[in-house]
Amino acid sequence: MKTISIGLLGCGTVGVGVAKLLLENRSLIQSRLGANLHLKNVADIDTTTDRGIVFDEGVFINDAFAVVE
Repeated sequence: MKTISIGLLGCGTVGVGVAKLLLENRSLIQSRLGANLHLKNVADIDTTTDRGIVFDEGVFINDAFAVVE
């Protein structure tokens, strides 16, 4: 099965909402899409503020250029 890597720029209200939807509904989205989803990176200037979401190690970064690459 094909894997689609996803990167988000910004982790404010919208970014957190998108990340939560992707993580909480991953299996449903994957079954409908026919591909695996991988939340590779989420970049934000402030990585210390609690966003109410737990990312895997190395996913939440402060380098937007790394996400674009």
